[in-house]
Amino acid sequence: MAMPSPARNRQARVREAAVPLLDVVLLKKQLRLDADDTAEDELLEVYLGAAEQAAANYIGRQLYPAGELVPEGDSYGLTLDNKAVVAAILMHAAQMYENRETVVTGITVSEVPMAYAHLLGPYRILYPELGAYS
Repeated sequence: MAMPSPARNRQARVREAAVPLLDVVLLKKQLRLDADDTAEDELLEVYLGAAEQAAANYIGRQLYPAGELVPEGDSYGLTLDNKAVVAAILMHAAQMYENRETVVTGITVSEVPMAYAHLLGPYRILYPELGAYS
């Protein structure tokens, strides 16, 4: 019997949320933006949704809103009560907001050491379907 493709199964666990799981107000605090200024809220929601999706893809788990229970059938699900995952999502969304283009010129750019990968790394599941065969 052939084993299922890890990439295909991992992607199946990622939830496509129409509305970001985190609140734009929290992202505005991360960015030090005025909470009353709503001019870029739509863009901020796109960045939050993309950062949530990227985090879910990276760790191979479906993310659920804080305060909710992970559904019984999802043994790898993770809620956003996990502050490390929330911090990684906010950092990623903030990076997309601050660097809106794929190329940055005129300034020195470097990755924040031990940030994103170290926040999400402990929750990463590379091949969750292998647990079914052990």
